[in-house]
Amino acid sequence: MTEIDSNVQSLEDFAGQINRFSMDFLHRVQDKNNPMKSVAFTWGLMLAIIGFLAALSAAAFVVWRKQLKAFTDTKEINMTPPERRVEVQQQLLQSATTDRLTGLYNQAHFKMLLKSEMKSASLMVPVRNLAVIMMDIDFFKRINDTFGHADGDRVLKTLAAILKSHIRRADIACRYGGEEFILMLPGASADRGYDIAERIRKAIEGREFLLGENETPHQVTASFGTTIFDGKETPDELVRRVDKALYEAKNSGRNTVKRT
Repeated sequence: MTEIDSNVQSLEDFAGQINRFSMDFLHRVQDKNNPMKSVAFTWGLMLAIIGFLAALSAAAFVVWRKQLKAFTDTKEINMTPPERRVEVQQQLLQSATTDRLTGLYNQAHFKMLLKSEMKSASLMVPVRNLAVIMMDIDFFKRINDTFGHADGDRVLKTLAAILKSHIRRADIACRYGGEEFILMLPGASADRGYDIAERIRKAIEGREFLLGENETPHQVTASFGTTIFDGKETPDELVRRVDKALYEAKNSGRNTVKRT
């Protein structure tokens, strides 16, 4: 959370506390026997107004920040010389759609592409094949804990390169989060999806990783789940099914491929 986000959150918390205190205060002064009823009511009402204004200010500030961000991006493009404008636009697009460490697509962009591809596939008669592979690095936390995050990052980048070397130009590779990756293979059957996952698994298993200060040889393995679009499900349902297959692979001893 940035310092500005923290300040906005503090303002919202303050507004909530003021509102809760003032409402409790107003309830208390409803007692007819309270000799200070009119004065207390006035103070309670003032506190409620202050809380409302604080909450309104926090909401307005959040909207202003979003508008400023959009304006800044647009201004950066407009102030760029015409010959570099396309380059800057491409850089902004890349930063919004790709994972900075691996160069693969990020989760948000992958979901958008998956939704589009599933819609396109479902319009075909019969439904066009669409295979999905999900991969998770086995015991990745152990790598980070033993050799450090710098070596962990090198493992992630190497595995990303292995993924890209085993798929076609039309296929989509994504770092889904942490040590988890997902592939979308348009036009691929269930068998082809399984075969691609198995090839990638063997390539990772056969790769020697030199980790640590002494560059100790270390074997890295990964588990895979594969599935194919049934023509009716939603993107979330499809991802849940392939994630279930991955879960089965992890529970079957790891370093294996399971399909559903």
